[in-house]
Amino acid sequence: SHAVARPLTLRVFLDGPLLEVFANDELCLTQQVFPLRPESVELRAFAHGGGARILEADAWEMSAAKFE
Repeated sequence: SHAVARPLTLRVFLDGPLLEVFANDELCLTQQVFPLRPESVELRAFAHGGGARILEADAWEMSAAKFE
């Protein structure tokens, strides 16, 4: 029999060169990224060693922080 994988929930934040990925609210991965173009904001999802389905995806453009 095959084990059923637990669903994976990812929250991904891209803020300039900083990429943060929160997995199931248990693990946080942070990486500095260097896009080829300044306007690059695309993210891609893929799976190694098996299949995956994206059941829902939402995206928001954030405003710049204002410090007064």
